[in-house]
Amino acid sequence: MLPWDTARTWWQDHSPVPFEERLGWHLSCGLVYSTPSVFMLASEVCWNRMEILKGPPNAWFVELAVIQPSTFDPQPSTLALLLQVAPHPHDWILFRRNNGFKIHAYRWDRFARKVGYQPLSPIT
Repeated sequence: MLPWDTARTWWQDHSPVPFEERLGWHLSCGLVYSTPSVFMLASEVCWNRMEILKGPPNAWFVELAVIQPSTFDPQPSTLALLLQVAPHPHDWILFRRNNGFKIHAYRWDRFARKVGYQPLSPIT
């Protein structure tokens, strides 16, 4: 089963919103990253260190992610992968674990240092 299919199955078991509707929203307004080994839905949100609010975005919220383990290549964490695929950084990276209610937050720069992320420099 490919990661997007695993994500769809999980979503159908845990949300009243159809997967295709949520995917469509992310295709129009968020971030969708899909390869044969990774699937991720993320969006830009406003975070005040307590909750997600309406307002100018200062965070990426990873709503759904699946990484298939590989015996050949070490896979980065979903959050480390977000550092690479997000079109631009924000102050925060947010996620929930296992469909929990608590939102976990990392400062973008601190998390980047933690995972050893080095953005590519522009060619001069």
